[in-house]
Amino acid sequence: PVTVQIGDTVWKTSLWPKDGRYLVPLKDKVRRAEQLADGDMVTIQLEAR
Repeated sequence: PVTVQIGDTVWKTSLWPKDGRYLVPLKDKVRRAEQLADGDMVTIQLEAR
């Protein structure tokens, strides 16, 4: 479990391992709040819980 921040939006989720990497699920609510579109590059801040 991690706490994630993109811009001003903070939420709690889990990381999903895939092909030697980790995926961070983005809810539609987060994408809308931060005005993100498919293919956008973002900087995320992760904090392990």
